[in-house]
Amino acid sequence: KLKEVKRINQEKKAKKESKIMNDVFNNEFIVQNGHFKGMKYIKRSNGSALLPKILGSYEEPIQKWIMEVIEDEKYKNILDIGCAEGYYACGFSMRIPDAKITAYDICEDARKNSIELKELNGLSNIEIKAECTHEELNSKSKSNTLVFCDIEGFEQVLLDPSKAPNLKYVDMLIESHDCLVPNITEELISRFYKTHSMRIIVDYPYRINKYDTPQKLTNNQFNYITDEIRPKFMKFIYMKSFEGKI
Repeated sequence: KLKEVKRINQEKKAKKESKIMNDVFNNEFIVQNGHFKGMKYIKRSNGSALLPKILGSYEEPIQKWIMEVIEDEKYKNILDIGCAEGYYACGFSMRIPDAKITAYDICEDARKNSIELKELNGLSNIEIKAECTHEELNSKSKSNTLVFCDIEGFEQVLLDPSKAPNLKYVDMLIESHDCLVPNITEELISRFYKTHSMRIIVDYPYRINKYDTPQKLTNNQFNYITDEIRPKFMKFIYMKSFEGKI
């Protein structure tokens, strides 16, 4: 019975989102605003809401940081760990064509979707892989590298300078999952405060920027599209290495 209820709810959600794609976006799967505006998109996502990515409102609190990454022009390598279907990996690949993007996800379906998104946008400076081990992370943690990490609490295990000591040389933008691993933000701070400067922002349950759409939005449509269905008090940390070189 629970499976049947879940199936019915999924069908209702799919029908509603299909109508919004038609009524608001003219059924065009193209990012409409923000740092990845113009990126062609696939018709599904892995582990997160699709519509905020089409609108360009996804993870609004860190959008200024993303633009900083793009405009800085310092990053020659970006490691996107937990890339899902490739929103950031392909977005960075598109916006920083001289950088080498390595995207990781342990989910096979996510990797397949990332490859499809990569090919849809004709991107060549991106490699898609499965697990990022401590050895892999340490070997790729060199100067002018950004580690972009969203791995559902596993950051507690992976981002360990005792096992990947070269992390002290890279910048890191991390989604911190205190909702899954209590006090993980404080733990990450304690690991890296001697080697990195830090900025922290807490996600807020609304979106405040203005977004253009092909068709006019109603308030209800805007609220539905921008709802990322997140736990409360999600945190993001942007760490910048004091040394930045090996």
